[in-house]
Amino acid sequence: MGATAEKEWFYLTLGHRRGPVTKDEFCDKIAKQEVFIDSTQVWKQGMTQWVNLAESKAFAADIKKIRSAASQADARVREETAVKDMDEDISCRGVSRALFNLFFYVGWLVPMMIGIVVLTELQVQQYLDPARYRTSVLLQLVPSILLMIAMWQMAASRMQHAGYSKAHGLGVFVPIYNLWVFLVCLFAPRNYSRRKKLGAAAFVYLFLMLGGLAASALIVVPKVGATSLSPLALTEGLTDFYKEKTNYTGRYNTNVAEAASSEARQEQMKKQKELQKQNSRGSLRRDTQ
Repeated sequence: MGATAEKEWFYLTLGHRRGPVTKDEFCDKIAKQEVFIDSTQVWKQGMTQWVNLAESKAFAADIKKIRSAASQADARVREETAVKDMDEDISCRGVSRALFNLFFYVGWLVPMMIGIVVLTELQVQQYLDPARYRTSVLLQLVPSILLMIAMWQMAASRMQHAGYSKAHGLGVFVPIYNLWVFLVCLFAPRNYSRRKKLGAAAFVYLFLMLGGLAASALIVVPKVGATSLSPLALTEGLTDFYKEKTNYTGRYNTNVAEAASSEARQEQMKKQKELQKQNSRGSLRRDTQ
């Protein structure tokens, strides 16, 4: 057997003496981190005293190889972790839980109001006949259609933020299934699909929301009346609010009056031109006679 195969090395670690072991066995222990380089001493027969492993010339080349391999392994771990974090960031794109809650409780009024303002201003500017607007079911549904599109987009983006596919956002229009979609959108933390854990804050928020709904059912609804909470009644309420703030009825009547006056002036000018032509023809006949 060669010298490297002889069990000649002893080592001190954690206050205990171990050995003898061969050099290869000792290097294997170092690689497996059963022995720590900076806190171990080594000795073999022929040496005058124990030597720190980090300062041992006999193991210098082996320690360099082991540290190089460990450094490469750490680099691979960091790279894999970075890729995993990047994938997680990609899967979590989309609106946050706070932004969706803001939209759910307040922000949906924006597309509803936009639809009402557009339809109203089209009437004021006389691009849309008010009588046609009142008889057209499709035009009356414009605010609700804008609201549905906004809700779908927000839910799809929020589901992506929770770690699901954006296709799950269509679930807001599916009865029963939409309960789970809204639960995720309202309460699920970032990247929920991987953790499947809502967290204590979400349950507190759920408790407060249910308490608020219960209080509204007991206090607000009996006073206001269930019919006034319908989307149609809400649309009418927003319309009345816009009417009060902008006086669009008065502006519409003014524009109609101005248009009628302009049309009357144009008709009068047309008649005057016809009369002038007739007078000029009569004068021409008298001159020729």
